[in-house]
Amino acid sequence: MHRLKVVNDTILASGTDVEGYSPREVNVRNAMFILTCIMPLVAASFAFFGVPNWCKRNSLFSFHKIVSLWFFSVGFVGVALYHLPGQAPRILFIWAILHGQIEVVLNMLLLGFNGYQALAATWTFGLVQYGLTLSVEYPLTVFTVTAVVGGANDLLIFEALLYGKQYGLAAGAFCHVISAVTVFLGIGVNIGVVPWNVITFFSLWGHIFFMLQYILTSPTRVKDPRSQDDELEHEDPPNNPLHHVNFTPSLIGAFIAFGLVSSTIVAFLIAWVLPSD
Repeated sequence: MHRLKVVNDTILASGTDVEGYSPREVNVRNAMFILTCIMPLVAASFAFFGVPNWCKRNSLFSFHKIVSLWFFSVGFVGVALYHLPGQAPRILFIWAILHGQIEVVLNMLLLGFNGYQALAATWTFGLVQYGLTLSVEYPLTVFTVTAVVGGANDLLIFEALLYGKQYGLAAGAFCHVISAVTVFLGIGVNIGVVPWNVITFFSLWGHIFFMLQYILTSPTRVKDPRSQDDELEHEDPPNNPLHHVNFTPSLIGAFIAFGLVSSTIVAFLIAWVLPSD
């Protein structure tokens, strides 16, 4: 059994390092920097401004605004990954935790909690995760905890949307799960610049497409019941696409348990089985 390689408090991916990349690999990596870092920022702008009357909507605790922040955090994680090829110092996990805090807020919205509860949850999440990342001695432990909690966080979004029959959004969330697995896999194992970037590209593209498809097309034209003619009035999309779903505590617990078990298996494989040097 192998495990992740740690040098000077930094996890190093097994396989060819950046100095050994071919010209094609260098060019693919540079091109993907534009796609993985700029594309999420553009998508964040569409998510924020693409809703009718976005400037008049009172609630900051709304789906399109949280997704916008989610896209921003994806872009910033992409920047960190580009500038730290094959390396995972603690600052990379700090970025991942910040990204995870936004996902906690999104999960709280989808599961029917209010903004104050979401703020308390993401504050507690950050307190524990940042504290562990800064205080735990072994980077392997930091990697494992971040991967397990982050993976469970991602899966909870997917599970909630799938249960709520928002299949398009669930497809986007599943694409993000694939992206997350690819990121953590790349921390431990260099699977090749081209394969890694191809998987990242398609999973990120699917994540953005399905999320924006809902945000930009969900507003509908409905007939005003008070009107006697056929005039249609505009209806804004709901703040929460799962506002009609009742999530019981036992169901939420089952979702979390499934996510933790699944992400633990993946984290164990990456940290202890796959690395070869």
